[in-house]
Amino acid sequence: MQIVIRPVAAALLAAMLVAGGAAAQPFIYVANVFDGTVSVIDGASDAVVATVAAGTQPTGVAVSPDGARVYVTRFGDDALSVINAASRTLAGTVAVAGGPNGVAVSPDGERVYVASHQANALSVIDAASLSVIATTPAGSGPIGVAVSHDGSRIYVANHFDGTVQVVDAATLATVATVATGAGPIGVEVSPADGSVAVTNRDGDSLARIDAATLEVTATAAVGTAPDGVETAPDGGRIYVTNSGDDTVSVIDAASLSVIATIAVGRRPDCGAVTLDGSRVYVANFDDDTVSVIDAASDVVIGSIPVGDGPVGIDVGPAPPPLAVAPAVALPGLVLLAVLLAALLVPATGGWRRRC
Repeated sequence: MQIVIRPVAAALLAAMLVAGGAAAQPFIYVANVFDGTVSVIDGASDAVVATVAAGTQPTGVAVSPDGARVYVTRFGDDALSVINAASRTLAGTVAVAGGPNGVAVSPDGERVYVASHQANALSVIDAASLSVIATTPAGSGPIGVAVSHDGSRIYVANHFDGTVQVVDAATLATVATVATGAGPIGVEVSPADGSVAVTNRDGDSLARIDAATLEVTATAAVGTAPDGVETAPDGGRIYVTNSGDDTVSVIDAASLSVIATIAVGRRPDCGAVTLDGSRVYVANFDDDTVSVIDAASDVVIGSIPVGDGPVGIDVGPAPPPLAVAPAVALPGLVLLAVLLAALLVPATGGWRRRC
């Protein structure tokens, strides 16, 4: 038996190693507010491969840096759903302040930040215990939230008072409140220089905050009712989803000028960019689709049907494989099956989280 298994195993393992390397693709997670689900899209096929029940009115989405968890705010019942990305099941629920909307994860994955629109608060969740360890006041109507790349600052977009609140992550003290324009919603930190891009929905503009001075240094006109904002991994481009005119504005980050306008689905809400910068995924609220944009050509190359009312979206790496019992002393065929099963799991790494 062993004489037969060894050559077959060698051939299969070699083939699987090649396939496993090629299979490292992102997964895209989309919160569908009206049917209470999260659609899971495989970036290799751009098709929905799973639908996960997420609770009442799921809104914001953030994937942990290792791809193991997906955090989803539930606006309808004041909670945060925690999804196991490998098993695609609900792993936990955390009660947070009223009207949770935006969500972000610290770079080390240890903290989760939730902006609560109705309670005017920022909740801080310990990722290990899945418990709220602090709640701090925000401005009026907070929606978007982002974390600096060193994890030291939290940026909160306060929609009703036209500001971005800068919070020290260690002390949770507000270190600055920056006026950005009318109705800020989306907030994003540049990977290049740490500057903060903010969409002003009621002002049809994008503002940039300097990370050192914490002042607005530039403002650009974009489309109508801009909601989401994403930055390319090299910091060279900024993508703004304009929910009022069904477009995405592509902005040169250096000059803060619009270099392209892309028609997408109806009422685009939020977007997410892959770590290699090759694709942008946009959740279209009114037609229940996700548009796929080729970043090199600024052309829509696909449209993916999802659930009812897609709003939040994030891109994450393939999750770590589910735990497998040690293969020591297993019979040859069982050991081979375990090895092959492990190789079927796509390799992790290389993909950007956010929105």
